[in-house]
Amino acid sequence: MIPPVQVSPLIKFTRYSALLMGMIYGKKRYDYLKPIAEEERRIEAEEKKKREELERIAKELAEGNCANYRSPDAAPCLSETPSHGLQALCIH
Repeated sequence: MIPPVQVSPLIKFTRYSALLMGMIYGKKRYDYLKPIAEEERRIEAEEKKKREELERIAKELAEGNCANYRSPDAAPCLSETPSHGLQALCIH
């Protein structure tokens, strides 16, 4: 087996300095990107709620709640008025 090589103190110092600088850079970069990612997640959650609500309304329309679209001069929907405002979506 070959004996270990004596590494120059300058090389050791440079290696550990680069390691420390990389850790500092990573921490600063993480602190910079974290609020941006949180905002993106918040916006995505809001969009998902809106999308799910629209899908739910579309599903209810497809199931028959005001499924018969009427002309502008036709009588209003005769179905019972839902509490979530689906009545406003009926086309009269």
